[in-house]
Amino acid sequence: MKSDDTTCSSSSSSSPSVNSLYGSYSDHFPIHFDSIVLNDEVTAKVLRNAQKRMNKSSILPYYDSLLATSEDIGEIAHHEVVLDRMLGHGSFSSVFAIKKIRGRKAHKYDAESLVVKVLRPKLSLKPSLMAACAADIVMEGMLLSTLSHKNIISIKATSPMGICSFANGRHDAYFLVMEKLEETLEDRIQRWQSQKHKTLFHHKLKDHLMLQEQIQVLTQLGDAIQHLHSQRILYRDAKPANIGFDKDGVLKIFDFDVAKILPDSTDPNEMFQLTKRTGSPRYMAPEIAKGEPYNLKADVYSYSLICHEVMTLKKPFGTIASAKHDQAVFYDGVRPEVLKSWPRGFVNLLKRSWSTDVVGRPTMEEAIKILQTEFTIMLTIKTPSRKVFNIRRPKTAPIFVA
Repeated sequence: MKSDDTTCSSSSSSSPSVNSLYGSYSDHFPIHFDSIVLNDEVTAKVLRNAQKRMNKSSILPYYDSLLATSEDIGEIAHHEVVLDRMLGHGSFSSVFAIKKIRGRKAHKYDAESLVVKVLRPKLSLKPSLMAACAADIVMEGMLLSTLSHKNIISIKATSPMGICSFANGRHDAYFLVMEKLEETLEDRIQRWQSQKHKTLFHHKLKDHLMLQEQIQVLTQLGDAIQHLHSQRILYRDAKPANIGFDKDGVLKIFDFDVAKILPDSTDPNEMFQLTKRTGSPRYMAPEIAKGEPYNLKADVYSYSLICHEVMTLKKPFGTIASAKHDQAVFYDGVRPEVLKSWPRGFVNLLKRSWSTDVVGRPTMEEAIKILQTEFTIMLTIKTPSRKVFNIRRPKTAPIFVA
């Protein structure tokens, strides 16, 4: 995968179009055959704006500096991929299962374990937004190709030509091929909730096993975010919907559309003036929402809310109306209620992590060290006694009379 610092031409310019230079590589998927195709003039504008966005980003010098050590990512053309059903979509992109990979490269990939991420057709109706999203998906591919961590989704291939692919005027001109995930943390929390409500009598052993699973999830998530921070990458969109699990149950964070590479700094409290209101409001740090300078610790805030949600199985601020959320959370300092049964160290960590005092907020590395101790305490307290194994349920359920 090459650095995307080339200048692209659309067919409206005096230069040869990308299609004529690179043949069928700038193609589209048959499933989107009827999608809108931008005219030459609009396409040229989309390309210019997308390239400007990429040039303003720190991704190009960052990627070039790591190019020699980055994993070698392959390239696959549209005609070599047969899409299956759509697995889901976000605001700007869709994810499809892959039915088959054909051609000379087919033996390199296990199609059933991979997915394709591509921009949504509706973006063609808003060329300015399409330009931004086109740049973002290409930069996401470049960023993922520099990362190698068991708890971060891995990219296996991209379509050729990078941002220049969009010279054909189609929303699906560029795509990413990534590993397939089986469920999200959002799905898993719902499953845990269902397990809690299945029986009237909570089995202590089952509760303990669930606690072990919850702690494992938070530990893996912390490791993934810490790895990003060690590479100066601010994730900015940590939430259960962006955290998944592969077929082996290994946690993977995905969707790096708004991730940001920060300048080198030895001071963990140095702030940077970055884009305002980036990410999901429910998990967004107050300093991001208010347009104040921020740093890597914004992810720690989001992580603390996810910790609370995983341990309580309740969405943070779920009882606050959307219209009142910003004032209550970002300005009035409303925070989730902590449980009295939690170890004091865990409670203190949460309160420090979601504090508006960014300097007093721990780094991700510090938070992980504290949690190692606190999680051990939780498991020790919750360890079931032998009597739990001898509990006998009545053969017939008791009848309750109102």
